[in-house]
Amino acid sequence: MNFVKYSFGKFNNGGKLKSNIVHSAKKITSFVTALAITINALPVAAMAENADYEYEAPACVEAEEPAEDMLNVYEGNKGAVFGDYVYLIVDGGAQITEYTGSAAELVIPSEINGYSVISIGEKSFYQCESLTNLTIPDSVTSIGEKAFYKCRNLTNIKLGNGVTSICDYAFQYCSSLEGITLPDSVTSIGREAFNNCQGLTSVTIPNSITSMGSGIFSSCANLTSVTIADGITSIGWSAFSRCEKLTSVTIPDSVTSISPEAFSWCESLTSIIIPDSVTSLGYKAFYACHSLASVKIGNSVTIISQGCFYGCRSLKSITIPDGVTSIYSTAFSGCTSLASIVIPDSVTSIGVNAFYNCAALNDVYYTGSEEDWADISIESGNDYLIYAPIHYNYVDPTIKINNFVERLYATMLGRASDANGKAKWVEKLLNGATAADVAVNFVLSPELKQQKLSNEKFVTRMYQTMLNRTPSDSEIANWASYLEAGCTYAFVFRGFLSAPEFSKLCASYGIETGTYAATENRDVNGKLTKFISRLYTKALNRAYDVSGLNFHTGNYISGKYTLDKIASGFILSPEFEKRNLSDADFVECMYNTFFDRASDTSGKAKWLQKMANGMTREDVFNGFVISPEYKALVKSFGL
Repeated sequence: MNFVKYSFGKFNNGGKLKSNIVHSAKKITSFVTALAITINALPVAAMAENADYEYEAPACVEAEEPAEDMLNVYEGNKGAVFGDYVYLIVDGGAQITEYTGSAAELVIPSEINGYSVISIGEKSFYQCESLTNLTIPDSVTSIGEKAFYKCRNLTNIKLGNGVTSICDYAFQYCSSLEGITLPDSVTSIGREAFNNCQGLTSVTIPNSITSMGSGIFSSCANLTSVTIADGITSIGWSAFSRCEKLTSVTIPDSVTSISPEAFSWCESLTSIIIPDSVTSLGYKAFYACHSLASVKIGNSVTIISQGCFYGCRSLKSITIPDGVTSIYSTAFSGCTSLASIVIPDSVTSIGVNAFYNCAALNDVYYTGSEEDWADISIESGNDYLIYAPIHYNYVDPTIKINNFVERLYATMLGRASDANGKAKWVEKLLNGATAADVAVNFVLSPELKQQKLSNEKFVTRMYQTMLNRTPSDSEIANWASYLEAGCTYAFVFRGFLSAPEFSKLCASYGIETGTYAATENRDVNGKLTKFISRLYTKALNRAYDVSGLNFHTGNYISGKYTLDKIASGFILSPEFEKRNLSDADFVECMYNTFFDRASDTSGKAKWLQKMANGMTREDVFNGFVISPEYKALVKSFGL
């Protein structure tokens, strides 16, 4: 015998059951009528372009008839009761079907009468207005339809790590909900699951989620930022519609389609990057995003859908990517600030009112010829486009800049670009950033550091990236020696930045070379750094420390100390004294440190005799640093 979902313990009496059935029937009739009206009202083009959109509901758990020995009498109806919970047995586990308590802070039990609680049933906490804090155990895998619908005072939820599906309307109208962390176990979220959760300010959607219902976070009026992890392939219908304060959203490279009205009426959204992975932009996807000023459309989009950017009145310029064949009706209608647009020669048709009320449009950059433009089918309502100055055979500078940035990813990081990262750097270059401003972020990036390249491998990449050639062994050895002495990647970058070869490379991409200033003293003068680093090795018999290296190089650069003064700081330091060198070893150390050679027999004997006669070690040091041989050593470092 099959029972209606949650039939046991769900209603107080037969009358309530009947009224709910009648109410549901009325709602269904109204819904069908409204749906018929909506379908008839939709433009044919919109229906056609979105005909393939389907919504797949999350797999929510169906209740089974409980065993007779598990049933208690609950207000005239059969239902198993455990404290404030009514439950049924589902797949060998307990499904909570109703909560009868009034707690403000609630931890749902992981077990009831020896049965693991595996699901929260439909409407089980419906309009539970006393609830403020909720913890759902790891045993729960499914949260049913409208499970916490209109729990208006619920502010915090801790979801267990076992939850895999959150069904339709599960937390709809939880208007006080301030935050929720979706665990990596969640794979599907139903339609309007968090609709009208007005307290939410930020959301991160984990990469475990493969299915997003329509309207999932729609009308979350205070939502300001959304991060969608890599793994999501589709952003659902009206997913973030009317999130009026949403200012930023990150769309990962895994997304292939943005469904109709996904971000419509996001009035505070200022910029959007649509990655190259996206092939479909739905009807009115960014409709009435009044603050949207920057849009980057990926290269895989072939159609700009109906009303896609309708009413984006802050949008001043846009580039339609090569490969787009049609710009549908009202696509840019009401973009009152749109002053310039790049249209590729792949476009064959422009629909009715596509550029209606775009009165500011005064530059149309077309990549094809005048004859090609004449062949485009341009329908009515596009006078502002037709009568704007058209620049034929336009070569888009972003193509070269895109190639420059892609080259940085390939040669410096050894990988292809990610859409959001690439778009960021391209935008900076388009807005006047120099090659140095952008390239330094690759050279000094944590990502490159994590690759733990050898000095030789890093130098090789620098030659390939900035000079576009393979270095010789001697060139590699030269630059690697600076890194070994304590200079950073920034020093090498500065050196390559001044090379004529790099300036020529930048010019070929139409980019200014730029400059970069050292941020650490050790990167100001590489030869000075080598000299100081050598003092650590020769005098103290150890490698440099970064703070000391910056300290000593800084004192010389500022003119505070001479090299002799710095050298004396090493020889007369407590650390040097702790080496406990004999007089013979001390003299040998002086030869190695200041003459860069082993002692000669007569010279060493002379110094030892002087020390035996009372000469101090400081006097010996002074004797070495005034010698011509030491002066020649200093000169060899260019100091």
